[in-house]
Amino acid sequence: MLLKPALLVVLDDVEGAGEMLVEQFWHAGQEVRPEGGNVYRLGGCARLMFPAPAAVSCEWGGEHGWRSRVFGTKEAAPVLRVEVRQAARVSLAAALAVRTGAPAGVNLRVEGAGRRVWCAGGMEIVFPEAGRPEVLAGR
Repeated sequence: MLLKPALLVVLDDVEGAGEMLVEQFWHAGQEVRPEGGNVYRLGGCARLMFPAPAAVSCEWGGEHGWRSRVFGTKEAAPVLRVEVRQAARVSLAAALAVRTGAPAGVNLRVEGAGRRVWCAGGMEIVFPEAGRPEVLAGR
């Protein structure tokens, strides 16, 4: 969900049987600096935020951390790896703030079939099982 002018909230659901490991890889394309908790500064002013209990690590190069600026080239680059291990349905949320002054944290609560995402500053977004997400507060 894009909340103009400066916030993108992403919610992914993965369903399966039994316990599973779900990973996401976020390729920043710029310098990545941890700011505390699961908040990472990308370049000069963007922030990428993940709620607990997701385990987030920043890697450079390796299997997933690379990019190609020009056809036929490959160079090491930063990648954020998000990992959650749990049973049945896994919901992963992230918020990308592209301006200074935007929220500096995010939280996720799964309530039955619906999910609620809170961003620091009081914004609450409800993602129902079907239909469009709805902003309830803090817009």
